[in-house]
Amino acid sequence: MRLSRWISSFGLLSVMALSDGCAPAKDWTSPEYIANQIKEGDERAFAELTRLTPEQQKALVPALIEAYNTGKKPQRAIEALASIGDPSAKEAFSAALTQSDDMLAGLAARGLGNIADKGSAAAIAKRLGEVTTDEAYPAFFEALSKLPIDAAADALSGILMRPASKIGGAGSVRLGCKALAGASAPTDVILDALVFGLVNFVPAPFKDPMPDCELAILKMKDAGIPKLVELFEGKNAKVNDHLKAISYPAVTGQLRAAAVLAHSQNPAAIKAITQFVSTPHPCRRPNSPPWLLQTSRTSTPTAVRCSTRQQRRSAQPVAPRT
Repeated sequence: MRLSRWISSFGLLSVMALSDGCAPAKDWTSPEYIANQIKEGDERAFAELTRLTPEQQKALVPALIEAYNTGKKPQRAIEALASIGDPSAKEAFSAALTQSDDMLAGLAARGLGNIADKGSAAAIAKRLGEVTTDEAYPAFFEALSKLPIDAAADALSGILMRPASKIGGAGSVRLGCKALAGASAPTDVILDALVFGLVNFVPAPFKDPMPDCELAILKMKDAGIPKLVELFEGKNAKVNDHLKAISYPAVTGQLRAAAVLAHSQNPAAIKAITQFVSTPHPCRRPNSPPWLLQTSRTSTPTAVRCSTRQQRRSAQPVAPRT
């Protein structure tokens, strides 16, 4: 009887010891313990992961993939995988990109960008077109700015024709222009998006993507000049409508086009600017009624002064008065 009880007790202790061997002892400095807790969906494990060395983090990629596949903290798992940037997570990223959760899909897009998966740009741009969560936009644009853009250029250009306030802000426009700068051929669709980016700022608080969009256009060399001249002459209806919608005058777009044309040092650009300043233009004093105009019909210097005065008033957009 006593022997039977002793055997039973010994068996129980053996099972407990075996169990202890399978589950690492609690130690938040141990990568093995953190990996086990990640697979269990322990929130603290994802925080502790960030304290590990890059080599230790990389060793936990299988545990993170398992956590995503089993549905235990999938967003935290994809976020960590994107930060680590290991190519072995590509399949998990591709699966998460198709999910309806915009934030999860955005993290997956960031992961694909971080591992430089060249074939994913089109899928990222397609999913970007379906985003409705403002906070999710930047991750998609960030990913596209890191990848060859040709396969996604048209889709991205279409999205960049939306007001910045509807695609996550001026930062999204900035990253979008940066991405399009990598296009191998400057199509009309791409150029339209870049030109629109010159005025796609956020009025209040003021955020401006113009520098990145200007650099992208200048990278296109002569191809962008006709579109810039059109904007400079005030003939870009899309830009004019957008500026009106945010309570800015059309001259804002013209002055920005003039700046880019001047920086291009292209003969056609210089010619357009020269023709403009050589032509008499009416302007009115600030706060004066529309019928009170100052006009020079013969004096080019007066026309230049008039244009300069208006430039000082409008070159740097500010929030409209309420």
